Amino acid sequence: IHYISPIHSWGDITQALIYHQVRKYLLRLHLSKEHVKFWRPQVLLLVRHMDANLIDFCNDLKKGGLYVIGDVVVGDFDSSINERAQRMLAWDALIDETKIKAFSEVVVAPDLRTGTANLVMLSGIGAMKPRTIVMPFYKAEPTTHEWPGVSNHIAALGQEGFRALQWDNEEKWGAKLDRDSFGKIVGDLITMRKNVVIARNFHALNKDTAKIALPQQSIDIWIPPHLHDVLENPGPTVSLTCTLGSVLKMQDFWAKYCRLRLCSAASSDSVDSCM
Repeated sequence: IHYISPIHSWGDITQALIYHQVRKYLLRLHLSKEHVKFWRPQVLLLVRHMDANLIDFCNDLKKGGLYVIGDVVVGDFDSSINERAQRMLAWDALIDETKIKAFSEVVVAPDLRTGTANLVMLSGIGAMKPRTIVMPFYKAEPTTHEWPGVSNHIAALGQEGFRALQWDNEEKWGAKLDRDSFGKIVGDLITMRKNVVIARNFHALNKDTAKIALPQQSIDIWIPPHLHDVLENPGPTVSLTCTLGSVLKMQDFWAKYCRLRLCSAASSDSVDSCM
């Protein structure tokens, strides 16, 4: 005797329980009760394409904080809404495949400046809002599509929307983002009182090489010459830079294979006084 019944999806009760708990504790998380000793990076990465090294680096940088990958579809809303849906699926597939702890947000805007402002203002929820914005340099650079520890993940995903993240999106950004637009976007972020991190040359980052490199690789924190009294009265820029470097050094890979150095270029006045 065979018993045959149609397959039904009754839902996962654990998802309902998680939703209830997350909502309850988010409501109890207040910005007014924040303290510096409980500070964690809340990172929003503004992507122009799928750059594996940069996405992986920001995943290390967040250290238990919020991590959002933000993408802007430039164009008319009616004609671009389907592309937004494709990219949302592609970014979610990438996050699932690579096991990075991040959320994805994709917006449609008539230009990059407006889209970036929308992402920064609307990403996150409640007290969990990104306050450190990471964005690539405005000049196009070589990118790495091979994810560390994931073999041929592009072929494994096999989505046209995912391939669009690599090439089509780069062409649109390249046509829209010039030096003036880049400067205006950075100015907007500073006006919104956000920490701004400009990422460059991440195509040259190779973790496998760092494991066998001699001498040991280093994380260099550079202090401008006009801030030479940093030890006596560190400003917010220096404090943030040193904190991010320290947070990165806490990650397993960076703690094992890299050292942390604090560097500063000597001003002409200090050189003359030494001579």
